[in-house]
Amino acid sequence: MIITSVIVTYNRKDCLNKLLKIYDNLEYMPNNIIIVDNNSIDGTDLLINDWLGIQREYSKFTISMDENIGGSGGFYEGIKKAIEIGSDWIYVSDDDAFPSNDIFKIFSDFINNNKKEYIDKIAAICSKVINNGKIDTEHRRRIKQGVFCIREYNVKEEEYNNNFELDLFSYVGTMINSKYINDVGLTEKDYFIYYDDTEHSLRLSRKGKIICIPSAEVIHDIKSDINKKLSWKYYYGYRNRLLMIKKHYKKRYFVFECGLDRMKAFKRIVCFNFKDAYLINKSVNDAIKGIYGISEEYKP
Repeated sequence: MIITSVIVTYNRKDCLNKLLKIYDNLEYMPNNIIIVDNNSIDGTDLLINDWLGIQREYSKFTISMDENIGGSGGFYEGIKKAIEIGSDWIYVSDDDAFPSNDIFKIFSDFINNNKKEYIDKIAAICSKVINNGKIDTEHRRRIKQGVFCIREYNVKEEEYNNNFELDLFSYVGTMINSKYINDVGLTEKDYFIYYDDTEHSLRLSRKGKIICIPSAEVIHDIKSDINKKLSWKYYYGYRNRLLMIKKHYKKRYFVFECGLDRMKAFKRIVCFNFKDAYLINKSVNDAIKGIYGISEEYKP
């Protein structure tokens, strides 16, 4: 069984350095590590060159982009490379997602200790995600389809006492069965950021099971943006969710969800928050037009 870890990084040299040191001390290491550098300008290239010069138990590959193609583009390129080198399972990771020492042992034991007939039905396996000392339930979700709307629900914390099935994952702490990637395709590279992993997991869950193994753990400490003004990133979150619904569901769902987002924009107008209202409305308009990729108005 060949396990490859794909790491996408952009201008977070210190995070990447910390993550690579963690990899060097894992109880069970992947066979390969692929680093995709999204044209960082903070010295990440020098760190990667130094890393390449140190011999490790795993094989090393790097992909250096000429421009920042976002997380979605980075994962597209990294997973494609992992398939090319013959990986059986592909672990995907941002540079700030720090795995527990035994994560690959837990994943490998799960694969090796279950019958092949069962494992062949699994499209991906996931760890639990810890954010600021607590389980971050947003990373493992289920989806429900109503008459007009599509709703996503976080798997409740009490379910983390045992393994459980889910529909939607973030890439944080997730390892994908490569044969299912050959079936459903790679990451939607033109999302730039946000919802690329959700859309990918939706495709995967329609073909195979997605299992969370809570005994495996990833630390992903990030600050919450709840109750704050929308940053430029949220344009992609609103737009890409609508694009996903437009692609995978009947037209009435897309129309209804666009209407709900228009209402969110209107509420912000009432509160004189015109900047956020404009962002939401633009995301809806661009989803209706089928616009993908990076927006000239909303860049890093």
